[in-house]
Amino acid sequence: MLSISEQYDIQYLIKNTCDQERNQMRQEAELTLLRIGKSWNTRALSSDELKAAELATEILARIDASEQGKGWFYRAKRRFEIKKMYLG
Repeated sequence: MLSISEQYDIQYLIKNTCDQERNQMRQEAELTLLRIGKSWNTRALSSDELKAAELATEILARIDASEQGKGWFYRAKRRFEIKKMYLG
């Protein structure tokens, strides 16, 4: 699980980037989750991979919430949906 500080750092990044940079962040997060999702079914993930998955999930959830003007409850539901979609 990410610390509050890490969550705020991600929110700050998202809030202070242009649309093009947010789209790049989204693509990188999706690719990270796709790569980790493939490994998830074949072996135990390392702590670095688990951390990368958490970061990518948070990035996607916060970008989605920001675009839709939603808050913490939406992000909580979205995190669950993202993990289910990419990590099964």
